Amino acid sequence: MNFEEITDTIKGKLYERIGNTFLFSYSILFLSINWKYFYQIYNAYSLIKINDYLEKNPINLITPLYFAILYTLFMPVIILISESYQELVKIGTIQIRNYMRKKWQEVELTTISSIEEKYKNKILALETKIRNNEIQFELISKNLVDWFKKNYNIDDSVTIIFHKTSENLKVGDVAVNVDGIASRFISSNYPVLGIVVDKPTETYSFIIKDGELNPEICDISQFQNIILDGIYILSNKFPSRLDYLDNERRGTLQQIGKKEGSKFTVELKNIQRN
Repeated sequence: MNFEEITDTIKGKLYERIGNTFLFSYSILFLSINWKYFYQIYNAYSLIKINDYLEKNPINLITPLYFAILYTLFMPVIILISESYQELVKIGTIQIRNYMRKKWQEVELTTISSIEEKYKNKILALETKIRNNEIQFELISKNLVDWFKKNYNIDDSVTIIFHKTSENLKVGDVAVNVDGIASRFISSNYPVLGIVVDKPTETYSFIIKDGELNPEICDISQFQNIILDGIYILSNKFPSRLDYLDNERRGTLQQIGKKEGSKFTVELKNIQRN
């Protein structure tokens, strides 16, 4: 609010008060100062008494006029100051409220950021721990595979893995990788891991992935009940079982290996027949 606006406001208040407030304030002040005179009239005092009183205490017209003028002139200023103060208090309250709200929001954002950072650190620590466990498992798996090959005199050309296994997967079954676990499954989009040749525990097994399968370790002909020589694929009807590939089979087929006499060679690949 600039100086001209303040001046116009004061003028408006003055005009408003002069029109009605002056008479009202003067009347109140006049009656309050000269009340004894009107009291005598109200109580029907004699004219002699009233005249005697007026001679000693004449009616005061100046004092009420003086105070009425002061009241009329300064009351708009007082009201303006009061209204400005109220507006200032209102604005200050809003600013304080906004400031506190902003601070609370900053505190909340800081708290959220610290919580996010805390969980990120925990996730990072867990990922690091999992990775370390995976590295340790890979080392243990390699040592176990080396021991297994050495124990059964298996040639280095044969690829064997040590893998986590479902409990229902048996020796001689075709192992299918279902969400990271070697499982019993039919022909599907899940990748084939190979043939289970040994299962030292309920949840881990040795799986031959590529190369000749020694019947002394795992007689696949007995476990899978296969007789004919030729190519064998993963069955699309019976989980982890082998089917002989004849000329009538069509579609995308998952080859497991080839049988030649008593020898069975694991050779994983997909075959497309139209």
